[in-house]
Amino acid sequence: MKQINTASLKGRKPMSEFTSGHLLLANHEEAVRKYAIPGSIIKVLDEKWIAYLTSDDNYLEQLEGPDVIYQLSKEAPVLNFCNIGDHFWGYRIFNNGQEVAYLRISHELEEEIIIKIFEERYPDKDILELYSGIHEEISQEVLENGILEDEIEHLFDKSNVSAFKLFDISDEQIEKLKSILNATYYKEHKNLYLYVEEFKDIIGISEMSWIRQG
Repeated sequence: MKQINTASLKGRKPMSEFTSGHLLLANHEEAVRKYAIPGSIIKVLDEKWIAYLTSDDNYLEQLEGPDVIYQLSKEAPVLNFCNIGDHFWGYRIFNNGQEVAYLRISHELEEEIIIKIFEERYPDKDILELYSGIHEEISQEVLENGILEDEIEHLFDKSNVSAFKLFDISDEQIEKLKSILNATYYKEHKNLYLYVEEFKDIIGISEMSWIRQG
């Protein structure tokens, strides 16, 4: 397995990448073509993986994926993968018409929590008012009351790492995924911008970088 050269990136933040798409096993290309929507792209990554790219690949922040993906997953498991540079990365796995795994890792988790609390607590205030003194108060609350800690503990509740077996991922690879996709590893990580590269390396999708429709 290819090793990641973390030494050269230690303490650094990579350029803002925008990658999004669906990954399927190459032997399911026929199923992909059956459900492919106009304007979509099918890209061969390597002997194992193909990428199915549409203009609506980045839906990690939405409740559900596109209907066509649920339909496609009835014939072939689908891995939706996104890496939106400075902001977040993650995946959704679909199989037999259902979503069976979900993970979203935000690089702005604390700030997202603060904004959510502000909007719930002050529904009539403009978001700009958050940064006129209220921000520091809520930030202190988030840290001192264990709100951030609790959010981290639940980040991986739906990650369902075992679902990667749908993509011919070995037991050894599954165990490696479990060793990094957990709250303890997350909290101890020295450079979370490298997290996604570790994930991609384990399941063999390093080629899924700087790729999206268009």
